[in-house]
Amino acid sequence: MMVDELNLRSAVNSCSFVKSKIQESSNKWNRLCVCMDSIEDTFKAIKHYLDTEKIDGYNGSGYIYIYGALQALFIQQDAFDHCISLFNNSFGWNIDEFKSRDSIKEIRTIRNKAVGHPTERLVMINRGSISKEKFQILLIQGNSKIQFEDIDINQAIEDQIEAVRKEDNELSEKIKKEELVHRNKFKDTKMLNIFKGYEKYLQTMSVAIENPKRGIVELKLLIKMIDDFKLNLKKRIISHEYIVPEELTYATNWLLNYFENRPDLGLDDSLPIIITGYLRSEFPNLIEHANEIDNKYASNELV
Repeated sequence: MMVDELNLRSAVNSCSFVKSKIQESSNKWNRLCVCMDSIEDTFKAIKHYLDTEKIDGYNGSGYIYIYGALQALFIQQDAFDHCISLFNNSFGWNIDEFKSRDSIKEIRTIRNKAVGHPTERLVMINRGSISKEKFQILLIQGNSKIQFEDIDINQAIEDQIEAVRKEDNELSEKIKKEELVHRNKFKDTKMLNIFKGYEKYLQTMSVAIENPKRGIVELKLLIKMIDDFKLNLKKRIISHEYIVPEELTYATNWLLNYFENRPDLGLDDSLPIIITGYLRSEFPNLIEHANEIDNKYASNELV
């Protein structure tokens, strides 16, 4: 059965900790995206080969199909190994290379002989043997003796599809397990608790514009809430998924400076009113994020 979309892709996208940990390195994240795309793209190429009714060695198209199919299998193997290496390095896993499997080794050997380095290995494809199902290679040995080898390309494709599906499932399950172990560490620490009393503090801001001394303590508490939220995102390694706007930090710091140094600023009161309104509109977004995180960490369901 051909694979349209990897389980690996959906597993990564549903596991916020795993995804964010990889995104800590833009190079790792970009490599993972390229690898997943390459695996799926090569499946499309292989499917096209299998859907082709007939190929002919004498008009040249047979060579293109064989070269392309074997190279697609080779690219797919390397892409999967890069995925495995990336996860091994990121999470301390010890998964064996995909290409270390016997069936995959054999496919790599076929590709290297017939397509990769035929002139170095003194290998030729028998033009008359080319068909969609198989072809024959001629290996010229040191004593000029010719050895013939029949290649069942359809079997090679079938073996690799089976191996990729198995590896895809196993890797996806390991990712999900890593995510759930991480969530279990934090499930009893509720992010919503950070924001207790925030509505009362925001209401005080309106009064504080007329009487700054009344708002300084409450504003500092709001700033602490934002800082604690950021810190907890960092602890959970999910700060790439839940981003606190820089404008929010700027607004609270500006307002604190206004409350503490109002006589020296000489500003119209409309600006602090606008900024206070911005805080009232932005804090519910933080509450929504905190609630989403708490629900996610309390659940074993990966969506």
